[in-house]
Amino acid sequence: MPSGVRAVFQVLPTDPVVEVARLAYAPGTLAGDLEAALWPPVRLLAWAALAIFVIVRWFRWEPRRS
Repeated sequence: MPSGVRAVFQVLPTDPVVEVARLAYAPGTLAGDLEAALWPPVRLLAWAALAIFVIVRWFRWEPRRS
């Protein structure tokens, strides 16, 4: 995959999910796996916080008034 496309995909919220699945099947030590598995959920929480902020800020149930 081209590096530019890969950089874009690494920012999307699906990357942490794939990373956790990859870590689950990769050989390694328990301490190393736990440390590596810490950051994908943190990134997912950041995406969730951003989504909640956007929803609260711009989504309205009432129709727009002209």
